[in-house]
Amino acid sequence: MIKLIGKDTLKIYYVAETKAEVSRWLLKMFSKTRANASVSQKASVSETGMPEAMWISRRN
Repeated sequence: MIKLIGKDTLKIYYVAETKAEVSRWLLKMFSKTRANASVSQKASVSETGMPEAMWISRRN
């Protein structure tokens, strides 16, 4: 399960249990253009307050 925990103008923050869930979610969210896809990266605890949080770019 993917849980969105926040977003700002450039990033979407989320927590996921498995990488497969993230892959399916990314395909669903960014399937219109490959240019919008981005590699997920670990978010800092200061950004989210959650050590397991990740982020993905919201490029258009």
